[in-house]
Amino acid sequence: MIELLSMKNIFAVCICFLLIQPLFSQKSDWILESAISMTDRDWNNLEEYAEAKIITAESLSRRINLYSVSFDKPLNKQQLDRFNDGLVFYRDKEIQQRETVPNDPEIGLQWALPKIGLFDVWDETVGGIDALGREIVVAVIDDAFQINHEDFDGQVWTNDAEIPDNGLDDDNNGYIDDYFGLNLATNTDNHPSLNSHGTAVAGVIGAKADNGLGIAGANWNIKIMFLSEGTQVSKIIKGYEYVYEQRKLFNDTNGAEGALVVATNFSGGIPDVGPDSFPAWCDVYDALGDVGVLNAGAVPNANVDLEISLDMPSDCPSDFTIMATNTNSADFKVDQAGFGSTVVDLGAPGEDIYTLKPNDEYRYFSGTSASCPYVASAIALICSMNCEEMANNFTERPRETALEIKSLIMDNVDKFPFLTDLSVSGGRLNVFKAMNALAAGQSNPDENTLCNSSVNELDIISESGNAIGITNLSFAYSTDKSENHRVIFSDVLGRVIYSYVDNPSIFSLNTIDVNQALDRLTTGLYFVSVSNSDETASYKFFLNN
Repeated sequence: MIELLSMKNIFAVCICFLLIQPLFSQKSDWILESAISMTDRDWNNLEEYAEAKIITAESLSRRINLYSVSFDKPLNKQQLDRFNDGLVFYRDKEIQQRETVPNDPEIGLQWALPKIGLFDVWDETVGGIDALGREIVVAVIDDAFQINHEDFDGQVWTNDAEIPDNGLDDDNNGYIDDYFGLNLATNTDNHPSLNSHGTAVAGVIGAKADNGLGIAGANWNIKIMFLSEGTQVSKIIKGYEYVYEQRKLFNDTNGAEGALVVATNFSGGIPDVGPDSFPAWCDVYDALGDVGVLNAGAVPNANVDLEISLDMPSDCPSDFTIMATNTNSADFKVDQAGFGSTVVDLGAPGEDIYTLKPNDEYRYFSGTSASCPYVASAIALICSMNCEEMANNFTERPRETALEIKSLIMDNVDKFPFLTDLSVSGGRLNVFKAMNALAAGQSNPDENTLCNSSVNELDIISESGNAIGITNLSFAYSTDKSENHRVIFSDVLGRVIYSYVDNPSIFSLNTIDVNQALDRLTTGLYFVSVSNSDETASYKFFLNN
């Protein structure tokens, strides 16, 4: 008897749920614009006409008498439009987020990516090529690499002037068969990989993204120049000289030969020695800067004041280095990381960074060695922005362009009080802010603009002119603000016909979606407007439908 009663109760609950659930799942949401402010009587009349109960009604704009209305049952637009009393209805819809996130299964473990703004950056660029379609290269000098790791597929730079494995120095650069980069100890392209520090470092920069495997590198697409066995000062300098020659050849041939290396990464160093011990090491950074290469470096993994303690390459006075200390997910400098108000340039995430491990595996990786590649990644991503002026300057003004990019990064960190006296910039890397500064032309320390062509004030363009037929209704807009914009179609009385939120590119024209407006427009005069937080642009057109 007890079991039977329990079953009845369960059955009754299920029936009640089935009866009640449609009341909530079948409601309909609308946006209503009224010619006048709605009164209680107007709402009552609307309920009576629609034969539906209004669940909620909320004012969205007193300026244009705009409301959000939810009815307790499904209604279609034809039903509501028949209530022709100065009211215009259009469906409320869920906004589709435009944030670009790859499908790599372990991306949830990569806390640093959104921290430095990469999810927003990826709406604009995922790296790989410059505005002229040329491959962007980051050179990584380290101990060893598994260059055939499953997440490096398509990311390995190759020296295409060299014919692999033919036993000849085809490009006359002094190295035989240096097709997959260079082993700095053996002068071949055979790279050791066992237990390598370098695989983890390079994974931060360029693990292949959106391939359904493992993790996402900061650059979804990039070419990594692998330079292994960089475990002695002589080998480090040799690696940098290899990079110098490849980039100089690229500049001298206007991109026909060589490699567009925009950054190097060296996540190592020597404590307690300074530039006087290795002057050639510091000098090579200036040489690299002259051909357009910036150099990311890692400060010691020790809580040392580098204003007092010597360190290489931290103490190199070159303008073309960016030295990174280690910050955690709370944006504090970790205890075991160097600091210095004139030596350390900025902080970057370096604690518990999930990255690559040899044998097609993955691991957590901590230290300034992990912070450094985020800086190299930032340089490469900025260079991939859709700005032809900057791309042309890679060969025409390489030194100045490198300094401008460094300025972008340094001037647009996220500032924190506890980093103020610990670094030059007083903040932690933010690639998205640097990208926005590029769009706004805030880059050149010598008052030249790195990317004039990217600065587009809010404007609407139609190639069809002001008289437009229904078959060629087409608009686009430009903007210099990387934020959500509101697009509105309205009639001559200012009544909203259709609107939506758009997340635009700041480096190219953005197509205005007209599909949802088409079935609501008849012959007549209309306006399309685009608004951001600062301004509104409008375009008047006559539709001959």
